[in-house]
Amino acid sequence: MPLVLSSDMALGQTRITPRVSIEGAEYYIFTPTLTCLDVRKIQRADFVCNMSDYRGDILAAMDALITNT
Repeated sequence: MPLVLSSDMALGQTRITPRVSIEGAEYYIFTPTLTCLDVRKIQRADFVCNMSDYRGDILAAMDALITNT
């Protein structure tokens, strides 16, 4: 999932961009950009952590994005 530092961006639509904490830093899971990722440009170093603890938040964000609810 793409992440954005919460200090870099003020997002009001937290339903589709849930906020998470990774090693003491606050991030938004930037779900809307999932469809824009070029998988050929993703490098192993781009993977910073396992987000399985946030699975429910991620699925809810994707559902809200798709269903607009």
